[in-house]
Formats: sequence, structure tokens, C-alpha cells
Amino acid sequence: MRVRMTSGAKDRPSPPGAVPDHRLLDLLALISVAFHTFTTLEVARGPDTGLLHANLAGLLASLLIWGANHHAALRARVPVMFVGLIGAWTLRALLLAAHLRQGLDQWMTLTVVMMALAAFTFVPYRQARWLNALVMGLYGLMYVLSGETEVALLVLVLLIMALGAYLALHGHPIQQTRVWNARLERQVRHDELTGALSRRFMDEQLASLMQEPGRRGVLLVLDLDHFKAVNDGFGHQVGDRALKAAARLMQDCLRDGDLVGRWGGEEFMILLPGQGLETGVTVAGRILERFRTARLAGIPPMTVSIGVAAVSEARSREDLVRLADRRLYAAKEAGRDQAVHACDG
Repeated sequence: MRVRMTSGAKDRPSPPGAVPDHRLLDLLALISVAFHTFTTLEVARGPDTGLLHANLAGLLASLLIWGANHHAALRARVPVMFVGLIGAWTLRALLLAAHLRQGLDQWMTLTVVMMALAAFTFVPYRQARWLNALVMGLYGLMYVLSGETEVALLVLVLLIMALGAYLALHGHPIQQTRVWNARLERQVRHDELTGALSRRFMDEQLASLMQEPGRRGVLLVLDLDHFKAVNDGFGHQVGDRALKAAARLMQDCLRDGDLVGRWGGEEFMILLPGQGLETGVTVAGRILERFRTARLAGIPPMTVSIGVAAVSEARSREDLVRLADRRLYAAKEAGRDQAVHACDG
């Protein structure tokens, strides 16, 4: 039995875009202002050096973030300005404490650690190394002049600086390796032209689904009708654009968790995990209607033929693909632009 299907189902709305960066910066600036206001009230109740420093830091942070949000040139210089502010603050505090022979406190140690991490993060390694050597020298001088006996604190700061130096020197290559590995993984999992999943990955997902106890799912095999005429009449560039557009149109009709992959040439495959044949028929109708009504700039109108098969109808992955493929060709023989989910033989 051959079934021609149409569907008036509305397309699934596209997910909302990500929040722009400027909103995040505005939020950070607002938090900094709130922190500045809070510490201002606390300082008003009773003078405290630590709170005063925190108060000024909150004010500087809010001004810096707001300026970076609204001025592109300033935004590019934020890391260097950040390191410069912390560096100036740290050197001033260390020199003043050494001159007054003050003891080490948690604020001083935290400032030195922040300086080291900021320098190794945002400043070239050679300059960061010399800057931190200067800071550590002053910190050590302050340690000696103050008569401090807490060796563990000095060792902890040295270890943190050494860790920062190691990460600055070796962290970038490690990150680059991760980026390359992620890129290679994407190339294995996705078709380079259309962005749909690759045949290899779809094969793996099918095999995994067929091995699950109580397996349930639907496979759709799709073929773009008369695609050779598009390549011959409009050129391969238009053909490539048509393939990309086809993948997007299919994805528009699917829910989260459904998979669409390029099987080869102008043939695609859709896997609906956890769904029955009736849902597969509905999705196929939605795709048919989507292709019929799509108007794409620079791309001729397209239709698609679809073969639909349920996982429960096959014993193996090969049987399932063969069944869906046979129904696809039944749809093409019946005149194309339709879906078949049952046929004789």
C-alpha cells in the first residue's frame, strides 16, 4: 500500500538566540556597583583598610566593565588595564607595607596571588615572569622585614606562582590540542558540506538503538527529487546550497533528540528515537509540506521522497535500512513528493 501524505502542521519555532555579550557585561557592571555601594555603607560605619580597598576595587571594576561594554577600543585593552590596575595596587601595597614594616595579612597575600594569576593569564609569558619576579621579591622582602615566621604562607604563594607559570607556558598548547581534537570529532560526526550528522555516526546510532532492550524508534530515508537536474541546470554551487538548505528544512521539522544525517549524495536519513510508526508518518508529512512551501533565494523549488520504517519491523540495522530504502523507492516510483510507510513485499 502506498500512502501520499500532506500535513498542515506548523513549523517548530526556532530556539531563542543566545544573550548578547553586552547584556552580560551590563550585569557584571551592576554587580560591581552593588558591591561598591555595600562596601561604602560598611566603611561609613567604621574605617577598615580591607573594606576601603574592596570599595575602591568595586568602583574601578564597575567603571572598567561599563567602559568596555560601550567602547570597542577600550574593550580590547581591558585585560592589560586589568593587570595594570592590579599590578599598581600590589606594588603600592607591598612598598608601603615594607616601609612601615607591617606584617603579612590575608588581603596582602590575596592581592599577590591575584596579581600572579592575572599576569600569567593576560600578559605575554616573558613579561609576566619578570613582573611576578618583582612582586615576589617585594613580597619576600616584606616577609623578612616583618619578622614573619609563617613559612607555609610563603611556600603557598610560591607554589601558586609556579603553577601559574606552568599553566601559562603549557596551558595554551594543551588548549590548542583540545580544540583540534574537538574539531576532528566534529568532522567525524558531521557532514562537512551540510552540517548534518555523518553516515558513520548515524550508523553507530542505529546499531546502538537496535541493541537496546524494548527498542523503539523510526527511521526515515529521504531523497531530493530530480536533484541531478538542479546540478546540471544551475551548477554544483547551487546544488551544494540546495543540500545545505535541505538539511536545515529537515531539522526545522524535528524535535530535540531527533537526528538528521546525510546518507550520501542527495540522500538523507532521519532517526526518531523512542517514537512509533505513527509519529514517523506525521513527521514525514510535516517535512513534505515544509519542502513544498519553502521559498529559498537562489535555489529552485525542491520536493522530497521519503521511506518510513519502524525499528520494530526489522531484526537488524541492515534490515531496517533496507526496508526504509525499499519504501523510499516505492515513493519515487509512485510519482515522488510523497512518503511511503508500507508497501507490498
